[in-house]
This record gives sequence, structure tokens and C-alpha cells, in this order.
Amino acid sequence: MGILNEVCRAFKETFGVDLRSKMGRREDVLQKLNELPDALIEEVIDFIEFLKVKSLNEKFESTFLSESSLMKDWLRPEEDEAWRDL
Repeated sequence: MGILNEVCRAFKETFGVDLRSKMGRREDVLQKLNELPDALIEEVIDFIEFLKVKSLNEKFESTFLSESSLMKDWLRPEEDEAWRDL
């Protein structure tokens, strides 16, 4: 598989196009997963769940911080007036 990586790298350097698409990366992960011994599969599943929770926490934190910073604008009499007829 080394030659394929070299071709992809050269193509990207020459033409600015990455031949390794998102799907290609997923296929790489699946291939590596299939090569793992069964004893490590549970650890991989745990790590995937960790990454999902981490991503959700980051999105929640971002939303929460945005809400608190915008709250001072939302809680003004001018805003109540603007939204009254809607």
C-alpha cells in the first residue's frame, strides 16, 4: 500500500487534489479495524463512544456560551418591543 500513498501524495502536490476522499479514509479505518485482534475491538468501541460524547459536549458548551453572551441583548425592553407582534 506504500506505492498508493506515494501516488496520492504526488497527485495532491502536483494538482492540488486529494485522492484520499472521506470515504477512502473510512475504508482505511475499516481495514485497520478488521486487522485488529478480537480482544481490542471492545477498546475501539469504547473509544468511539468517548469521541461521540466529547463532540456532543463541545457542541453543548459552544451553544451554552453563545446563549449567555447573547442573553444581555435578548433581555432588553427594545427586544421585547420588536418581537411583540410576532
